Amino acid sequence: MVFRVSNDFFTKPIQSDKGFCDWYVNDFMKTHLPEQFYSLSDEGKREMVVNGRRYAESRDLTDPQSQAHFITLMWQIGANFFIQKGFAEIFADDALTGPQKIDRCYDVPKESAVAAIMNADAVYWYPDMVKRREELRQ
Repeated sequence: MVFRVSNDFFTKPIQSDKGFCDWYVNDFMKTHLPEQFYSLSDEGKREMVVNGRRYAESRDLTDPQSQAHFITLMWQIGANFFIQKGFAEIFADDALTGPQKIDRCYDVPKESAVAAIMNADAVYWYPDMVKRREELRQ
């Protein structure tokens, strides 16, 4: 998926979670992810975006544009796409910058992308639920 970022993206106070969520939910998501925008509560969307941002940060994506791409891939492929074969290797490569990692995500083999979609797990939008599920399995 290719999306364009408007110039005001760089002038809005997007470094904070609130500013980032305001932009992502109200500007980007409404236009580019309308199904998710209209099917979830505002509070739900914001919680998911913040959780996605934490996942992005934990994979060394520190710039807001890379974080926005990462969250969008969570919506489009699956909330756990980053642990799937093909994608996990990209995020494990410390030699790559955040933007380089995102660029590589768009070049994964088709089979890896399909497998990630088929193995999508929406629970990953809620890290506490993932942790709880793992504890219960032990």
